Amino acid sequence: MAANYSARGQYTEALLLNEQSLEIIQTYTSDLAQEARAIGAIGATYGDMGEYPTALGYAKQALALATESKSQPNVVLALTNLGQSY
Repeated sequence: MAANYSARGQYTEALLLNEQSLEIIQTYTSDLAQEARAIGAIGATYGDMGEYPTALGYAKQALALATESKSQPNVVLALTNLGQSY
């Protein structure tokens, strides 16, 4: 749903949903792969907004967590987001 908001230019709503998702993951699980995806989604939204330095910071954080979790799909996603942030 957050991606739909972002695609329509409703970035505040997209960020709110992504941040809520991250908070739930951090509070109720210890799933680093899901945490990496949520952080990556926040960064992607900042990228959509043109705030590339902020997006880059989130992409680097997502990559670190994805690497630590050993989730190859999330590593690939994080690397893609990282590349788009530059």
